[in-house]
Amino acid sequence: MEEAGLTNFPCLQCLYNAWHTDIKISKQTFPRLSRHSKHIKVPSDYIFLAQLTSLELLHEDTAVDVAPLMQALHSLKNLKKLSLTFDGCSVVDYPQEIIDMTDNQSIVIDTLQIAILNRTLPYVIMFLYKGLQFLAPSVVHIHMEDLLYDGEDYDLEDFFFMEPEDNFLCGSTITIHASRMKEIQFGWTPYPLLTGIAERRQIAHTVHFEGQIEAFIRLGTADWGHFSSLRHLQFKCCDSLTEAEVDELARNLMWGKAEGTGLQLLEIFSCERISEEFLVVLGDQVGPRLKWKTCDCE
Repeated sequence: MEEAGLTNFPCLQCLYNAWHTDIKISKQTFPRLSRHSKHIKVPSDYIFLAQLTSLELLHEDTAVDVAPLMQALHSLKNLKKLSLTFDGCSVVDYPQEIIDMTDNQSIVIDTLQIAILNRTLPYVIMFLYKGLQFLAPSVVHIHMEDLLYDGEDYDLEDFFFMEPEDNFLCGSTITIHASRMKEIQFGWTPYPLLTGIAERRQIAHTVHFEGQIEAFIRLGTADWGHFSSLRHLQFKCCDSLTEAEVDELARNLMWGKAEGTGLQLLEIFSCERISEEFLVVLGDQVGPRLKWKTCDCE
C-alpha cells in the first residue's frame, strides 16, 4: 500500500494482517477502522489505533514478549472484544514494569477470548493473565487444545492457578473448553477447577465447562460461601464429572434456597459418568432448574 501511495482509507472498518505482511498503522489513515486482526507477534514499537473496538491477535512464534503486547493493549480505551491465540509458545519475557503499569480492572470490555494451542506452556499463559489484570471482561472464553507434553508434568490447573496467589481472569460469564489434554494417572489428584475459580473471584454468574476437565469441586471441604454469585452452571461432554460432585453441588447450591438465590440452572449434557437414573432422581428434587441430556444428539 505504501509503494502505491495509498495512505487514506475513509471507509475501511476491518483490517487483517497476514503473517508475511506488516502494515505501519501510524503512516495510514483509518478513521472508521474498528476491527483489527493481526497474524504476527507485536513488535516493541507497535501502536494500535485508539478507536479499535475489536482486536484479534494470533501468536505462533515460540517466544512471547509480554511487555510490548501489554503496552499496546493498555492504550485501547474503546476496546470491547479482545481475542488472543497462542500456538506453540514456550518462552516468555515478562519484565517487572508490566506489573507496575497495569491497574487492576481499569478497562471494561465485553468479551475476552484466549486460545491456548499446540503445547503452549502454562507459565506463558500465567504471565499473560498477570499482564491482563487491567481488563475487566464481562464474558471470558478459554479454549485449550492439544496440550499434551512429552516428558513434562503439566496439568490443566497449571493454566489457571500455577501459584496460590495467581488470579485467573474472570468475568460474569466464563466458558472453558479443553480437548486433547493430559490423561488422569493413578494416584494423581487433580485440582478442582470450579472451586479454584470461586475461591479467587466471586463474581462469576454463569460458568460453562466442556471437554476434558478432570475435577470441578473439592468434595466435602468446599466453602460454599465462595459460590454465592453462581446462578447458571453447565457441563457438556465432561466425562470426568462424577455423580458425587453433582450431588454436592445440588445439595449446597439448590436445595432449600430462597427464590432467586442459589443456582438457578444446572445443565448436564452428555457426561459419561452421570447416569440417566441419577438425573431423573435429581430432577424430582430440584425441578425445572435441572436440564440434562445423556447423548450427543441435538
